[in-house]
Amino acid sequence: MLWRKLCRIALLLCCLAPTIQAGSTPATVVLQDLGQPITQILSHDQALGFGPDGEPQAYFIVGGNSNITAEFAVVDIRTMQTVFSQRVPRGDTSWAIDWSTHEKAVYIGISSSAGGGELLRYRAEEGKLESLGYPVSGQRLWRLDVAPDGVVFGGTYPGGILFAYDPYTRRTQSYGQVVPGESYVQGIEALETHVWFGTQPNAKLGRLDRQSGKITMIPLPEPYAGWGGATTYDLYERNDLLFARVTGDGTSVMLVYHIPTDKWVDAIAAPGTRAVSPLDPNDGRTVYFRLGNGSMAAYDTETLTYKQLAWAPTGIPGDFAWIDLQNPDYPGLSLAFTYYYGRIYVYNPATGRSFMFQAELEGAANQLMTLTRGPDNMIYIGAYLSPPGMSRLDPATDKFELLAGAGQIEGYGVLGSKLLFGVYPNAGLRSYDTRGVWGSGSNPTAAVSTGYNQDRPKSFAALNDDLVVVASAPATGQHGGALTLWNPTTRDIQVFRNLIPQQAPISVAVYKDTVFAGTTIHGGFGSSPVTHEAVLFEWDPVTHEVLDRWVPVKGAAMVSALTWGPDGYLYGLATGTLFQFDPEKRAVVRTLPLSNRNFNFAYGDDLGLHFIDEHLYVTTRGILFHVDLETWTPTTLVDGKAIKGGVTSDISGDLYFIGDNTHVYRLVPPFPKVAIHYPRPNTGTLRGDLWVKMQVDGFAPDDLQQVELLVDGQVVFTSQHVPETKEWKIDTTALPDGEHELLLRATGKTAGTRQHAIRFSSANSWTLEERFLPAIDGGWFGTISQLRTSTESAGWQHVTDQGTEFFGDADRLVPTKGTEQFLIWSTPRLRTYEIVLYTQDPQALEYLELAVSADGTVWRAVTYDSEEVTTSPHGWRKMRLFGDAGDFGPIREFRLTVGAAASAAIQLGHADFAGGVWE
Repeated sequence: MLWRKLCRIALLLCCLAPTIQAGSTPATVVLQDLGQPITQILSHDQALGFGPDGEPQAYFIVGGNSNITAEFAVVDIRTMQTVFSQRVPRGDTSWAIDWSTHEKAVYIGISSSAGGGELLRYRAEEGKLESLGYPVSGQRLWRLDVAPDGVVFGGTYPGGILFAYDPYTRRTQSYGQVVPGESYVQGIEALETHVWFGTQPNAKLGRLDRQSGKITMIPLPEPYAGWGGATTYDLYERNDLLFARVTGDGTSVMLVYHIPTDKWVDAIAAPGTRAVSPLDPNDGRTVYFRLGNGSMAAYDTETLTYKQLAWAPTGIPGDFAWIDLQNPDYPGLSLAFTYYYGRIYVYNPATGRSFMFQAELEGAANQLMTLTRGPDNMIYIGAYLSPPGMSRLDPATDKFELLAGAGQIEGYGVLGSKLLFGVYPNAGLRSYDTRGVWGSGSNPTAAVSTGYNQDRPKSFAALNDDLVVVASAPATGQHGGALTLWNPTTRDIQVFRNLIPQQAPISVAVYKDTVFAGTTIHGGFGSSPVTHEAVLFEWDPVTHEVLDRWVPVKGAAMVSALTWGPDGYLYGLATGTLFQFDPEKRAVVRTLPLSNRNFNFAYGDDLGLHFIDEHLYVTTRGILFHVDLETWTPTTLVDGKAIKGGVTSDISGDLYFIGDNTHVYRLVPPFPKVAIHYPRPNTGTLRGDLWVKMQVDGFAPDDLQQVELLVDGQVVFTSQHVPETKEWKIDTTALPDGEHELLLRATGKTAGTRQHAIRFSSANSWTLEERFLPAIDGGWFGTISQLRTSTESAGWQHVTDQGTEFFGDADRLVPTKGTEQFLIWSTPRLRTYEIVLYTQDPQALEYLELAVSADGTVWRAVTYDSEEVTTSPHGWRKMRLFGDAGDFGPIREFRLTVGAAASAAIQLGHADFAGGVWE
């Protein structure tokens, strides 16, 4: 396409040779940066405090990405203005921020995707950020809580270390890994004499004596003590009660522990909260938190009961504080909380009034994770922690569209017209029928949780028209991934965990009636491998048995990409090495090391395989290769873009990949290719003339011998050249309604044959059934007619009795006013019509006229055939009037008129119309 070529002229890029493969020839490719498809404001943790003059303030640390650091912002709640905003010097993510009442300062634990955690401080009076260094070497700072005396306590990942920072001595004390085997310290409540802490992945709860350093473990009550892949989050001590939110196995509970008696005294199922408010200063016994249904609850800490409030904020509380708005509409103290999208909510218990506002924050582009081509030929892109949704790219226009509510997508698949995607956490499986509108009704479907301590669905493969096999990695700290059989229509699942002990399947491919899967030695985040090399295995989806297993590349940590080649071999990627597997010989027959560069993805998110005809494209270690299957040699196409998420292509053969963490790139391969383009209607169904654009690129001068366009196997165009306009008209009215195949084939002397096929649906006929149903009560909308007419006269009455007298037809229409009555239907390009009526009058048809019009003004009466179908015992004759309108020229409307003399002599039973192409 000329416009696409023009926009790429200045974007030619000569790429480098591959990292370790000698003899490769750098290729010149066309590379286009399509931009950053998803941006968001997401502050994983927030805090509330007070400014220099006591004004209530909210503190957000908004995530960045590998290209831009996180944003720290201060918001004045009274004025609703952002009064301070600055990008932090280093790091892009923070899960740890807390207000120090003792210092009137904010502490922030900032981490980067490369690891390491830096402690920052913002003093309200100074109005600036300062670095306090790295409290624990090699650890990310995962939680912070400031004790009443100003000492800052923090928890880390992946070491599960608890530490303390004294702002007066500027010294850090490490208490080491507080629970052996626990990699996260996820919850901290720091008090004057002791510190409560919660961990992940086995949901432990402990208490540190600050003076002696002694740790006392507090067993969780059954059944929560046995949860796997679980977390003890968000600890709050209020009035001798410890509130501990525990999540695991796809569920959540807030447990309440009575400290003086060392007993668990309450369990609140499915809380919709992270935070518990400070005690209500008005009574000294009530705390507030959000319920799972979205309403806020006032919890009495003495009676252990709560009442649901009318206040139902749309946000999940991140931090609470009691504040004075100095506003007469909000007298006394109001309860404020922050939400991780940059919102602030305020509620006044005295008046019941509340409000919410969105803080002015800059945000950043999302870190992209994976992409694929959908059944609708659009490119779909998923992102890390992406509340905004996933993005859909139209290759024809280069426009991105945000699809809200998708979640964090770990992997994609396709089944017929459905786009399948797996979301984190709890390994949710969802499907979207691309023929419909995103977000309408149950499209996409709600997530089906895989369970069994699974978290990340990485790969999908269709077993048949109904069933899909899904490979997934386990939850935090767990080993043992799973293969799941999933029916997206019925939502039924069967989960088979730990098929290869202590490994997780993360790639799948179907071969005849069996499944091949590749594993990783890594478990959920926070775990350490207990096996040494990944395997390829064959699994029977009927008997559920592992049939065989191989080590395709010795010492490889993962086999995270599998695909079948046009030659019948299975191709896979194992930690930077390409391999070819013969399913008949049941052996690896060739391997090709591509890169030894260190790219530390536990699930091989940088690895991808994609075929276009006989051309194999490979992404590994941040590099995009083309591999010649005959010579078994690679050529580097792109390096230096930190490619991840694999590679896909559009219908024209252009490649798409994620680069620079947040960008989507398109690459035009330097090989001959053909492609078909056509305007895709919103409905997905074509009518009338279809203008097909033929694209034939990359053939050497004078090499092209023949270009053919075929519809359902029949040649409709053939030439030595593509038409000058590159377009060809296909009259879809000459085709039967339904699915069809378009195939473009180009043959060169030396380049051989290149072809591209697409399928489309055409529907050039329509039907209209009129059953004369009575009007219905639409409540607020009043009476709603069910007639399918475009207009009708007023003198009609619905009759719904004596169905047995009218051969079971209980819904009929009768003229009642003794004057001429009419009904008009919109019937563009009408072909056939049929009217069924009932009468006891042998002359009734003399009162009836059928007519058609091309403009709604001039009407022509039409002749018709009639037959008497049957007669009832009471003399009602069932008459059928029918005809073919093909001889009447263009028709837009059809009219039925009943003369004044008919009155109740005619009762209409039903009408049926069929026509041609909609206009």
